[in-house]
Amino acid sequence: MEAMKSQHIGWKNLALGKKCGQSSVYGSYTCDKAVDGDRDSFSHSTHSSFPYWWVDLGNNNRINRIDIYNRKGCCALELKIAKLENQMEAMKSQHIGWKNLALGKKCGQSSVYGSYTCDKAVDGDRDSFSHSTHSSFPYWWVDLGNNNRINRIDIYNRKGCCGERLHDLEVKVGKSMSTLKLCGFFKGPANNGEHVVITCKEKFEARFVKLMIMEKNPVNTYLHVADVEVYA
Repeated sequence: MEAMKSQHIGWKNLALGKKCGQSSVYGSYTCDKAVDGDRDSFSHSTHSSFPYWWVDLGNNNRINRIDIYNRKGCCALELKIAKLENQMEAMKSQHIGWKNLALGKKCGQSSVYGSYTCDKAVDGDRDSFSHSTHSSFPYWWVDLGNNNRINRIDIYNRKGCCGERLHDLEVKVGKSMSTLKLCGFFKGPANNGEHVVITCKEKFEARFVKLMIMEKNPVNTYLHVADVEVYA
């Protein structure tokens, strides 16, 4: 698995052989050495303030990840590379450039505890939350308005209390509420405020997303979530 992962089986490197540039060139170490697919060659700038390198992919693309392989044998910039990776992870967690398809959309739930209606989970506010009454198999759903090829569903648990109630969570998607298919399952139990990511193994075309606690015993069985975000 690690070998397959490192080779990105089935993925396409959009930068390979593309037009590039850099702030300056040291010797013969031109920018194209970084997009030639040969990890034994490397690009190299002269010493300067804020040196940079760039590549033109030729077309607009939805960028998923950028892999950077440092020069071998000498002069590693491990700390700077680590800092860059941390910044990328932070951007990924904020879904920079992604659109949350569930935000503000029509929703419903099996029951309502007090004023904690279903829309509290699609209002973009992770300090509010939806909440069912205690029951067997409590559920929540959202209508995205159109069919979309669902990629992932981010679920933010209620903060401050009772996070362990989020467990045995089945997440289904479908073109209608009567044709739902399993996207993923979270065993749990979750912690307060935990961020749960469900990635559909198969990319379904779907308009509806449904969350259900698969617990028959109604005692202390609630479904409450702070936010549900859906990305295609």
